[in-house]
Amino acid sequence: MKIDGTLPCPFCGGEDLSFEYPVGIHCEGCGAHGPVKYLTEQPRAAWNRRLNKPVRSLSAAAPCVICEGVTEDHCPDCMAALCLGSECDQKHATSCEPIQRALRTVST
Repeated sequence: MKIDGTLPCPFCGGEDLSFEYPVGIHCEGCGAHGPVKYLTEQPRAAWNRRLNKPVRSLSAAAPCVICEGVTEDHCPDCMAALCLGSECDQKHATSCEPIQRALRTVST
């Protein structure tokens, strides 16, 4: 269903979107999820934020930015290929600019 105030999916162009509590907006067409925003942004605003460069497909395997192993997962904040739920995820959080910016906002 089209959610008022949201842009189409940046990956497939679909408008069949749903809210998934507590993580945010989900595209029913391709399975993309909006960024997880716990404290600083609402799901709609996070979903609507777009990069000024093309984003790789979520289904494309790519080397993890930490261990270089092949993964189809990605950082929900910067879209870098990343082994989520692992030591790679924890290491990436220390260098991911969107995560660090959100942490600085929360701590001030």
